Amino acid sequence: VVEIDPNTGEELGCVSLPALRVSSLAFGGPNLETLYVTTASEGLTTSQLREQPGAGAVFAVYGLGDTGAPMLDAI
Repeated sequence: VVEIDPNTGEELGCVSLPALRVSSLAFGGPNLETLYVTTASEGLTTSQLREQPGAGAVFAVYGLGDTGAPMLDAI
């Protein structure tokens, strides 16, 4: 997972995970300070699954120094 400055394109940070296919991410927790990252395992071979033990998992990343924005209510 890479954080990129939207104005300059500069890489600001990187979080390595034991899986190559990140499927989604969202901020959560009381102050939206925890980054939750899901990864995919579908379609991987047995060998690829051994090489990527985190495939198909959910990770919580703490201490990034960034926060998410609250969701807007929708009807």
